[in-house]
Amino acid sequence: MFQYALGRRLALERKVSLWLDLSSFEDRTYAFARDYGLDAFQTCAPRLIARSRLPLYDRVALFLARPAPVLEKAYHALQALPPGRSLCFEGYWQREEYFAPVAETIRKEFQLKAPLAPERQKIAAQYDDSAVSIHVRRGDYVLKPEFTTYFGTCAAEWYGAAIAIIRERVKSPRFFVFSDDPDWARVNLPLREHPVQFIDPRPDKRDAEDLHLMSRCAHHIIANSSFSWWAAWLNPMPDKVIIAPKLWYKGAPEIPVHVPASWLRL
Repeated sequence: MFQYALGRRLALERKVSLWLDLSSFEDRTYAFARDYGLDAFQTCAPRLIARSRLPLYDRVALFLARPAPVLEKAYHALQALPPGRSLCFEGYWQREEYFAPVAETIRKEFQLKAPLAPERQKIAAQYDDSAVSIHVRRGDYVLKPEFTTYFGTCAAEWYGAAIAIIRERVKSPRFFVFSDDPDWARVNLPLREHPVQFIDPRPDKRDAEDLHLMSRCAHHIIANSSFSWWAAWLNPMPDKVIIAPKLWYKGAPEIPVHVPASWLRL
């Protein structure tokens, strides 16, 4: 989603086509292997390529085009991009500033193509101004030692402190907990004195619907996860309260936290 948002902003500004290279989705040994999921949204139908599947003629044409590489770690300002030629962006681009000029376009294009499934609609119907989403990301952050070392997870004490802030700022909050480890969340989150509903993951692979279900809450406590980052960002309410971890990468604390300035960092 971050990569699309950056590419869409530049394509609009330069009045050119946007291509997404999906080659990495074919490598199932990749540590961050995922299924392509943007087709659940109202995106601009970008041109998609997987280089290994291109006909020989197209592969030669792509090689001859020689798109200029733009690496995230060496990137500082959009104004410094080389003019008048094809560009190939490599990186995660997880910063709002990369697409802030077209924020409303991105919000529109990340709306769902289809309505929420009936069971999710029933949950959304319960929301009001007191609805607070809590996202607990564990999964591969816990199961893969290298991820545990690099990312880490938000502890129960962190969630307790975030919940206390919500109680100060939101009248009679009602919590909706989203997690890939709902058993841990039920045992460890200090919510016994509050109205709470746990949203267990479903096997239907409609993750985009869960993201939108989370985004429709009025306020958010997010994990160090791009999934809940986008859920909070897609919430259009101007008075929303969003609490995010101050330390996003346990193994790389020197990397700046990529959250908007209006969000609370704890």
